[in-house]
Amino acid sequence: GALDLDDSDDGNGDVGGDEPVVDPNSIATSDIKVFHWSSTDPYFQFSDSECIAFGGGTSFALYVEKDLLHGMSGPSSTFASEPLSSAQHFVIGDLECWVFDDPSAEAMKP
Repeated sequence: GALDLDDSDDGNGDVGGDEPVVDPNSIATSDIKVFHWSSTDPYFQFSDSECIAFGGGTSFALYVEKDLLHGMSGPSSTFASEPLSSAQHFVIGDLECWVFDDPSAEAMKP
């Protein structure tokens, strides 16, 4: 799983702030392992019409293809993380997305 509470966007598909985390055990378990930003590089999130990805540098920590069925994970220098799945390429069985939106922020836009 992945979490980033910052919605800043550089206009090139890279979004997010300096406090995202990735979690290889998103399914509720007692052995949760969290990888915080390593300060090595600023590749927090990326999205375009082909994918959404978290982490980068050496590899994406989590990469989901546009079909929302296929993904991959590798060791990411952004989070100093190990692969988040047992296989580099995988088929997604369940996908859950949450958006936390601040309605007062929308009212502030011109």
